[in-house]
Amino acid sequence: SAFSSDKIVGYGSVYNIGENSADISFLIGRGYQHNGYGRELVKGLVDIAFDYLNLDRLNASVTLANRASLFLCNSMGFSILGVKRKYHKVDGVDYDEAILELRRD
Repeated sequence: SAFSSDKIVGYGSVYNIGENSADISFLIGRGYQHNGYGRELVKGLVDIAFDYLNLDRLNASVTLANRASLFLCNSMGFSILGVKRKYHKVDGVDYDEAILELRRD
């Protein structure tokens, strides 16, 4: 479990909360990736958004280079709505960003 120790392994947030939708973001530290923490974290964010906030839709943005996060979101039911081309530039490298959506229904 992500809560089995006092170590911080990552973080997540539900933000831009509107009447029916919100955005989520999440990050798992490099030393803790590929251990199920991301799935547990995203599941918690989805539960908060749908069960506690009673929203109908969640949005997420993931760079296409981040295949693990894309796979995670896809496996949890998120669909890619589109791609922002060359949206991020890091160390002179352009990265495309996928816009994803998860609907309650």
